[in-house]
Amino acid sequence: MKIYRISKYILVYLLARGHWNIVLPVRTDLNGTATTQAENVKKTPFELDIKKNSATNEFDHKKNGNVVTFTAKDNYAFNAVKQDNKEIWKTNKVSEYATKVVLHGKGKKEKIVAITLLNGTKKSYKKDGKGKPWNEYTGPLPSSGNAKSSNSSYADGVTGGYSRDYTPGATLFTDG
Repeated sequence: MKIYRISKYILVYLLARGHWNIVLPVRTDLNGTATTQAENVKKTPFELDIKKNSATNEFDHKKNGNVVTFTAKDNYAFNAVKQDNKEIWKTNKVSEYATKVVLHGKGKKEKIVAITLLNGTKKSYKKDGKGKPWNEYTGPLPSSGNAKSSNSSYADGVTGGYSRDYTPGATLFTDG
């Protein structure tokens, strides 16, 4: 009984105070750039049509309001993103394949597509209206749909003349 109690205290101590390290193998290739093992996995490329409304064998599909997230499954990766037959983005380089595509503005005239590449780099493209071309975009991405823009009425009944946009990775401080 005492041994059980002591081992229980040791386990709690290790879980609460112990430091856990995660080690990822890193390899340097000939040109001196580091790559992780995940980047070296062979991916089967395929084209994504952002008009798709459900998941397939190649990708998961998640819709939250007017934001749609397409995430490549297992050993698949996006090598092109299209809207119907209009090309938004394409690559022939394996190192630039994408693992995630987020469409902001589903069902709206103005749309932004954010593409996350295998190496973590992000590219964005914007379409300003129906029949307009897709252009590379470097501005801020819209929030996930929970924030309202300037001079709009919020769910709590307050009308604001300010923006409640949230930037991922930013810390929000509140008074209270």
